[in-house]
Amino acid sequence: MPPQKHRREHERFRAKTKTALVLLDAASGERAIIEGTIVDLGEGGACVAVSKMINAGSVGVMKFALGGRPIVKGIETRSVRYEPKRGHLVGLRFWNTPPNAKLDRLLRQVKDASREDAPKKDAA
Repeated sequence: MPPQKHRREHERFRAKTKTALVLLDAASGERAIIEGTIVDLGEGGACVAVSKMINAGSVGVMKFALGGRPIVKGIETRSVRYEPKRGHLVGLRFWNTPPNAKLDRLLRQVKDASREDAPKKDAA
């Protein structure tokens, strides 16, 4: 019998690391920041447990640290399933480069929001 093929291109490793997802929702077009825990991680993607539902097809960035080094990866939400004990498990695919205009739009929104949150200087 031939060996079974894995459905993933890259091997995944168990992890338990905090992360923040900055997403442009596929359905509403709204920006959201969602905190979660990485369940498994590989070269091509990750599974993240979050408490909030995320729509498949959403794009954005994932921020986390490995070995004390901050890492930011472009992501696309590929799948979402709910498990009562762990919450929503989100399957993410990493991008090496921004894949389309959706991510560019998200990054502009994040940049604009950070300017709005900056302290205002007095005009006097």
